[in-house]
Amino acid sequence: MPSRAASSTQSPPIPAGLTRAQLLEIYRYLRLTRTLEERLTALYRQSKVIGGLFRSLGQEGESVGSAYALARGPDPDILSPLIRNLGSMLVMGAEPIAILRQYMAKAEGPTRGRELNVHFNDLEKGYLGQISHLGDMVPVMAGIALSFKLRGEPRVGLVYVGDGATSTGTFHEGLNFAAVQKVPLVVIAEYNRWAYSTPPEKQFAVKDLVEKAKGYGIPAVTVDGNDVLAVYEATKLAVERARRGHGVQFVEVKTYRRKGHAEHDDQHYVPKDELDWWAKENDPVDRYVKQLGDRSGDRCLHRRAAAAGGICAGRCVRRPAGGTATLVPEPLMADVTYLEALRQGLWEEMERDPSVFILGEDVGAYGGAFKVTEGFAKKFGEARVIDTPISEAAIVGAAAGAAHMGMRPVAEMQFIDFISCAYDMLTNYVATARYRAGLATPIVVRGPCGGYVRGGPFHSQNPEAAFFHTPGLKIVYPATARDAKGLIKASIRDEDPVIYLEHKWLYRRIKHAEHDDQHYVPKDELDWWAKENDPVDRYVKQLVQHEWVEERELKAIDDRVKVEIDQATDACIDEPLPPGESALGGVYADPPAVPRHWYRSL
Repeated sequence: MPSRAASSTQSPPIPAGLTRAQLLEIYRYLRLTRTLEERLTALYRQSKVIGGLFRSLGQEGESVGSAYALARGPDPDILSPLIRNLGSMLVMGAEPIAILRQYMAKAEGPTRGRELNVHFNDLEKGYLGQISHLGDMVPVMAGIALSFKLRGEPRVGLVYVGDGATSTGTFHEGLNFAAVQKVPLVVIAEYNRWAYSTPPEKQFAVKDLVEKAKGYGIPAVTVDGNDVLAVYEATKLAVERARRGHGVQFVEVKTYRRKGHAEHDDQHYVPKDELDWWAKENDPVDRYVKQLGDRSGDRCLHRRAAAAGGICAGRCVRRPAGGTATLVPEPLMADVTYLEALRQGLWEEMERDPSVFILGEDVGAYGGAFKVTEGFAKKFGEARVIDTPISEAAIVGAAAGAAHMGMRPVAEMQFIDFISCAYDMLTNYVATARYRAGLATPIVVRGPCGGYVRGGPFHSQNPEAAFFHTPGLKIVYPATARDAKGLIKASIRDEDPVIYLEHKWLYRRIKHAEHDDQHYVPKDELDWWAKENDPVDRYVKQLVQHEWVEERELKAIDDRVKVEIDQATDACIDEPLPPGESALGGVYADPPAVPRHWYRSL
């Protein structure tokens, strides 16, 4: 059985500065959390809750106490809860009726039935819904906190993680990123004593979670998580330090998960006497009432909390901003290389829009591995051209968080091969944000790709096919200097995430007439290149006219376009870039995808 000494029932004095009204409000949130979950349990047993139900019984104190330390109202601090942090969302303004609709997957719910339980958000009230992948919200919240720092806003981010999540790589990458950037972020680490059915000794070798934070140079404290006021006081100090510019703060709350991982979990792996002790001797609500020494108001407050379930709900889905920019005139100027055109597009967008910033490995003083961002840090400052740790997941996660708050981040992958390290973040968090949460995520993830430069297997890849079938991602692959500039501008202005691929062999080998700073290319416009008598005997035994199509945004080619190629050339040949079958060309030319009526023209 875990040591009970870490959660003494002796409480510190009531923190100075809390009025009687605030103390009663804290109690209301504690009771409301428990009452609402009891109602959800009844609905779950009636099969009216869709999906799982995750109770916070015995842990309401740390959620309410920590969230109560944040700023609410206009321009609130932002928190990201876990599935058992319902109390923190109620503190920030989530309404019980919205939560009930969300759990029941109602069309009127915050996500209209697309997501479940507490996976929803309202940034105007101050909370960002999580995804199921443990640890992923740490770099995302680091990005939100980074946006506060870049804009000089006196706001703070707060992210909850469980003891199990601290074993994930994304947790460590996000924590290190946040520490290096000195962003105003508070991490509440819940020592639950059970990660599903795994006890701490099988999860990590350290005694306390604060030891993990201290390894990154982060100030960290441990507090009794079942003492509401102790959690409030520790979190308030951490929030104040973060708000004053002292960087990341880490608060470990020693608590106990008294229910199973979800309502279907019977907890057969937990000793019964252990559960009984925590319920009888260390319940956070009972301890709070005892600490206040004012039981006379208990019954009245209980009625008020139960009645709060009828509060009308507002819409919780943040509406994304409008569409993309439009085509503008394109006066011709001197010839420039592909790389210089790309640099110009980035530079001009940085000048045009102060919300645009660049982050990545060695993008600052060094100027990037291929010098795409050379001189940017000197011109725009290190606050907008950010050198990051080597962590693609943290780079993409931070970019997403900043984008949620209205920024326009451009994340560089030093070589696009390493985008695989951010695959989880891109496909499970970024790509799904608009669908599941109504969140615009206007980020650009760009980097050099392709071979012919003797880069070997890990610096020559074309990974576009890996993302091609991921709904929610746009893929751009310019083939000319003109498009390199126009499309980077279009991608930055887009309201959705864009993967921007740059074939490194083209960087200094092709040129095109330069355009002024208004040059902009719509991504869905197709280019036709007619090259007469181009030999393609690798595929056909005779010379034919080869009609080249450059598709700027990679997506399934419209049947109409394919038929036009077919009719113009009497053949439909696809030449994928290396590595052959795994590149996108193999997808375009997949025989099952060829309409039957084509064969009449072949």
